Amino acid sequence: MIPADDLVRLLNAVMERIDYSKLYAAYSRMGRIEKSPKRLFKILIYGYMNGLNSSRKLERACRRDVNLMYLLGREKAPDHATIARFRSERLTEVVDNLFTQLVRLLAAADELSLTSVFIDGTKLEANANRYSFVWKKSTQKNEEKLRKRLKALQAECGLVFVHGKGQRKTSLQRAVQTVEEYLCRQKKYNDYNHSFGERNSFSKTDRDATFMRMKEDHMKNGQLKPGYNAYWRWTPNIS
Repeated sequence: MIPADDLVRLLNAVMERIDYSKLYAAYSRMGRIEKSPKRLFKILIYGYMNGLNSSRKLERACRRDVNLMYLLGREKAPDHATIARFRSERLTEVVDNLFTQLVRLLAAADELSLTSVFIDGTKLEANANRYSFVWKKSTQKNEEKLRKRLKALQAECGLVFVHGKGQRKTSLQRAVQTVEEYLCRQKKYNDYNHSFGERNSFSKTDRDATFMRMKEDHMKNGQLKPGYNAYWRWTPNIS
């Protein structure tokens, strides 16, 4: 029922060459192994490859997906509790070793180029005022307007500066005062541009925070909120 060139056959062949001794050592010597750890690891990897991340989804797929049945051999489909315990209790201490072996074997089979590092990230909401954000496009637009106004002032001139109520200011005095105002705004824009970096926004109250769309809340509302995009990357040691 499974084509000869199906990816699951390659996955199974490669994973049969992995050394699972550390995984089996993670089980208590006094207990009985109900499900093959090797086959549980196989279905877990196949699930990750196909977007089946939850233990309940994997349990259902093991009863319906012929590829998972193939990886299980003649074993009965594991329930979600078994899969969850395997992932959280047995696999945590040996997962780096198993994945490193898998990467090495795939590289040896010319299935991996090893030229890319994959990065996974998550968004963390910041404790910053959601109305305190500065936007890069808006800053650039206002900055360009300011430059045009500065050029327009070059043609204006006068001689006498006056102060106080009822005094009529010359064009030069008005121009100088306007330039001073513009220079203050330019200084602010320079400060903003320095904070932007590669980002398109930041919060005035927390310049490390960026305006981003968070996951939906319990009311199914997807909102733009201040937050941080934290990430981690895993680079296997294949030397």
